[in-house]
Amino acid sequence: MGCTWWGGRLQLLQKVDLLRSVAHASFDVQLPDDVLTAIVNDNDMAGLGANIDVQALTNDQRAALGDLLINTLSALDEGNEIKAILHALDGAFIAPVAGGDLLKNPEMLPTGRNIHGFDPFRLPSQFAMNEGARQADQLLARHLEDTGELPTSVALVLWGTDNLKSEGVAIAQALALIGARPRLDSYGRVTGAELIDLENLGRPRIDVVMTLSGIFRDLLPLQIRLLAKLPTWPQLRMSLWRRTQFARIHSVLRPMSS
Repeated sequence: MGCTWWGGRLQLLQKVDLLRSVAHASFDVQLPDDVLTAIVNDNDMAGLGANIDVQALTNDQRAALGDLLINTLSALDEGNEIKAILHALDGAFIAPVAGGDLLKNPEMLPTGRNIHGFDPFRLPSQFAMNEGARQADQLLARHLEDTGELPTSVALVLWGTDNLKSEGVAIAQALALIGARPRLDSYGRVTGAELIDLENLGRPRIDVVMTLSGIFRDLLPLQIRLLAKLPTWPQLRMSLWRRTQFARIHSVLRPMSS
């Protein structure tokens, strides 16, 4: 089963390699060739659930991974470039889509649409949340190894261009340190954030001091509002583990010292 891709044919091995990369980038799972080949040839998802990495995901994540693989495969087979050019020459409407790296933003498929820079309602993306959590874990592990304890406070500079290119990895890292995640509506758009239960987080919430660049300030007001509301949440102020809940301690003490 081939597909048009910039005038050529995307072969089986190329599809398998692309799906493997997309799955790893979005969900940090390693899928073997036989599982991916069955998906490409027959849309057979039976082998997916037997994979060790996939079994470690939640039910919602497994469902999202399956949808991602099928939707990406279907979009690869559409090959709309020439059709879209002819449509545009006729003065017809070309549907918009956020561009960027395919691995970070698989929703840019199918090709042949009117690409724009970014969608603020999709930042941080699923890829960014996974990568931000990984970076936060590495930071905390390094600090624990060097000092024997977790940091009470971490300073981050949120650069506009960097977050646009990475789909919001630095934003996701800040959320991961605090122990929060984006809240999505039924269309998958970011509408706010929610705290992860301390039992699931398994560590204190880290206080994060963020400095914003000018581009970030001008282009990402939704993300600024999301981050600015974090220290005021009643759940954060009422958190358990009060002596080690660094984000709570600092959010409570700052207004008193100002």
